[in-house]
Amino acid sequence: MKGGWGDLQPLYLDRDWEIVAQQSGENINSGVTAANLAYIIYTSGSTGQPKGVLVEHGGLCNLAQAQIHTFDLKPEHRILQFASLSFDASIFEIVMAWVIGATLYLVPKAARLGSELISYLRHHAITHATLPPAVLKTLSPTQLPALQTLISAGETCSPEIAARWASDRHFFNAYGLTETTVWSTIAEVSGSKDTTIGRAIANTQIYILDAHLQPQPIGIPGEIYIGGVGLARGYLNRPELTAQRFICQGSKGRELGELGRRGELREKEPNYPLPITNRLYKTGDLARYLIDGNLEYLGRIDRQVKIRGYRIELGEIESLLLQHSAVEEAVVLAQEDRSSNYCLVAYIVPDVETNLSNLKLKIQNPKSNDLRCFLKQKLPDYSIPSAFVVLPSLPLTPNGKVDRNTLMKSNISSPERPFVTPKTAIEATLTTLWANILKLEQVGIEDNFFELGGNSLLAVQLLEQVERQFEQKLPLSDLFGAPTVEQFAPLIQKWEKPKRNSKRSPLVPLQPLGFKPPFFCIHPIFGVVLPYYELARHLGTEQPFYGLQPFGMDGLHPPLTSIEEMAAGYIEALRQIQPHGPYQLGGWSFGGLVAYEMAQQLHQAGEQVSFLAILDTIAPISSNRVSWGDGLKFLLTTVPGSIYPFVRDYWSLLRDRLARSRNDNSDRLRTSNPISTMKKILTPHAWLSSLERTTISHLLPRSAVLRMLDELTIHRLMKIFSANSRATLKYTPRPYPLAIALFRTTELQKKSHDPTLGWSQLSRSGVQVHYISGNHLTMLQKPHVRVLAEHLRRYLA
Repeated sequence: MKGGWGDLQPLYLDRDWEIVAQQSGENINSGVTAANLAYIIYTSGSTGQPKGVLVEHGGLCNLAQAQIHTFDLKPEHRILQFASLSFDASIFEIVMAWVIGATLYLVPKAARLGSELISYLRHHAITHATLPPAVLKTLSPTQLPALQTLISAGETCSPEIAARWASDRHFFNAYGLTETTVWSTIAEVSGSKDTTIGRAIANTQIYILDAHLQPQPIGIPGEIYIGGVGLARGYLNRPELTAQRFICQGSKGRELGELGRRGELREKEPNYPLPITNRLYKTGDLARYLIDGNLEYLGRIDRQVKIRGYRIELGEIESLLLQHSAVEEAVVLAQEDRSSNYCLVAYIVPDVETNLSNLKLKIQNPKSNDLRCFLKQKLPDYSIPSAFVVLPSLPLTPNGKVDRNTLMKSNISSPERPFVTPKTAIEATLTTLWANILKLEQVGIEDNFFELGGNSLLAVQLLEQVERQFEQKLPLSDLFGAPTVEQFAPLIQKWEKPKRNSKRSPLVPLQPLGFKPPFFCIHPIFGVVLPYYELARHLGTEQPFYGLQPFGMDGLHPPLTSIEEMAAGYIEALRQIQPHGPYQLGGWSFGGLVAYEMAQQLHQAGEQVSFLAILDTIAPISSNRVSWGDGLKFLLTTVPGSIYPFVRDYWSLLRDRLARSRNDNSDRLRTSNPISTMKKILTPHAWLSSLERTTISHLLPRSAVLRMLDELTIHRLMKIFSANSRATLKYTPRPYPLAIALFRTTELQKKSHDPTLGWSQLSRSGVQVHYISGNHLTMLQKPHVRVLAEHLRRYLA
């Protein structure tokens, strides 16, 4: 076979199947034993040189059997491979799938964080995943119902994260090292109590020893030493380092002290705290045994750290920095930033021949950052310090050692540079997002996101906020290539009218923040979603809330005249936000009919609808047809007094937009010609100024307000009203197999003794009726909307 495969021949299963069928069905005897080498994997080294760890088949086999027993693995399970192949956690994931014949899913690089990862996990119905706590912070447990087993590993898992994820699934906290075949201890977390690293897995022994290799009493901290079949053979071509970290008896018996001399007692007394084997790995980790037998992890003894699941040798980074011609001394520390995440900070003393101010200038300017470029040639991105601090000298202790505690207390804010204010509305919005994500008081347009403490996890959060604010999805690579607001702003497409050959999405993000599954509410008969803004606000910032406006609001396309067509179009739009169920739908007045039809179509398509909310909508059945007299009475009595708040809010938006669009302050709306003003109301318009002073600008995203102001013109609303009225008259509903939640007012829209307003004749699983104070129009206004929001929270996931 060509390509350097020697004498290997390709096997064609279709062509050569008769030959294959004649072969034995027994497993091939490979001759491999437990002591044979399985793989070599490299980890960081404090000298700046990575070290290769030699792992044997015995340890790998033990890992696989422990996984089957602990995680109850089955062939039908779907297992995520999240870790990079150069990271030993990938071995843990690969073996978990292969050993039982399960399916292994390799997550693409573009879907490793935030909403993209959630979409990937949901789309493939992943059942088992191993993720570091830093990644778990960006995900929502309620959006991943198929995820049965979750393993937290790579760094310390906080009780808050554990409590958030331990509900309705098996949540494990795992601990291990490359030198012990990835995994050594496990704890299943079931509540909000402090997380531990649990107990040893099968054929593994854990010892907490002092500096003299004596066992520590319960509750007293000591270094973790690990024994058992999972221990690696040692380090490739590093015999001195192997002898230093893998402590064994025999010629090295003196190093084990009393522990080694009493090794034979372990066989006579099973509960005696000594190793089964005569070989232990010195981990450098600090822990203590708790009274219940579990281990509490306390951190590192040496200068190795783990950040976002990556094992990093601080000494390795320091050694490489010292190789730079401009650096005389270097110390690298892991410090907690403003976002309570750990980041790397490098403290630099320049060479005596290097001017201090010049070196500072180079570090401040990302275009000529010699040190970062130098390190990137030799280190992975996760090992590059987030900040560089240039000092005339390093602080010392009385013993002449570097005083790292003093450095930890020093200010690690980015080097001072002139604060440059935003020049455009887009830059102003971006600086606000930058500051919120990084927890800073202010950010200038020339400040670098990553130099201010940003990392890949915060970058994902930032891009999600950008997408919600500007309705534009940008890849993570854009932020890495343009890390300042000044560089990033041109990537945001300015808001403009859609072209005639493209339909504007009906989705309006009334409150896009939060990690819960979104709640989609469909427009009433006039088409506007403005009445929902109070409800969106009262449901809180943890509940994403999207309104759906009709096609045709842009004035460029005719509105739809069929409820079935509307439902199909809106489903296509909401899938851009949430590709798969369970969906949460709602609709007020006419919107309840469309929401009902959307639930029907989603159910028929095999999607799950977990919640259908009908807000004061009478069922479209023959007995509910409203007479001409009742309709006229409602318009003359209820509407005039109840619709005022909506008119007021719209007028407030309109007044500010018209006023701010003029260059001459004396020509504002309040003094303008009334005829001219009405012309502006009755014709399409697009205003581009900011919205700081409007009534609801603090409640709605800027993009949503701009949409409304462009679309709320009377001639368009009348077209929508006419189209929706025709759609209502010809709609024939089908029975719905699931339950409906009806939120109705105490004031009946029609004299009827049916508390379900006719919906019980359509729902085969019953109707839950909730009474809301107010009338049909005021139920979405204060104070009644508070009651409605409280009822909805009980249903929303």
